[in-house]
Parts: sequence; structure tokens; C-alpha cells
Amino acid sequence: YFDLTTPYYAAMYQMRQLPMQRRLQQNIEYCFYQTGHMIYVDPRSLAALHANVVSFIRSSGGSTASLEGRDLCQPSG
Repeated sequence: YFDLTTPYYAAMYQMRQLPMQRRLQQNIEYCFYQTGHMIYVDPRSLAALHANVVSFIRSSGGSTASLEGRDLCQPSG
């Protein structure tokens, strides 16, 4: 990862320093993309982010029915 704007290890360090019980830290999941924080520069990374967000919403008991078939990269009209 070559992202000088948002350093990888600084973000990981901050997340690990959150004042929470260790068992709750295990609820945090991390996903990493070749593009760093600039997901929009690579369609494959953008698709992976979308799939990860949909998976997160579904695993939390939320519904993604209103998102199906919609291009989330374009403003809704």
C-alpha cells in the first residue's frame, strides 16, 4: 500500500487504541483495497467495497432490498 495521505499503520493504531473491551474489538472487521482510500480509481476495488458494504448491512440484520439493481456510484434521481 502506497498511500501517504492516510497512512495505513496510523489508522490501524488508532482503531486498536479505542477505549473498549477486548471482546468488542473482535467485532471490528478490516478490509483492505489495493487503491488505499481512493477506491473510486479502480472499478474492481469499487465493486469489492460495494460487496463488502452489502454484506455488512445484511449481516447486521438490515435489508438491502432497496439497493438491489441500483448503481450506487450514481446520484439517485
